Amino acid sequence: MNKKSMGLIASLVFALVAAGSFYWLWTISKTEASTISTSTADYTVVEIESVKKEAVSILSGLVNKSSLPIDVPTEKMGRTNPFSDY
Repeated sequence: MNKKSMGLIASLVFALVAAGSFYWLWTISKTEASTISTSTADYTVVEIESVKKEAVSILSGLVNKSSLPIDVPTEKMGRTNPFSDY
């Protein structure tokens, strides 16, 4: 056998092994996904009133010190850009 036919056979074997392993992984993942079942468990309701009260107490102390969008300062208008003079 020459080198080309050995390379062709090796690449075909590699392709078959890779395709077979992907198919095997795909079939395993499908069987595991189908065996998962949900149970009807009773869930406890989480009370968030205390969290709401804490958030209101934290946010009530904040003060808005600027408006959005930020206005363009007029004292810098008319100045040349030092980075554009290259």
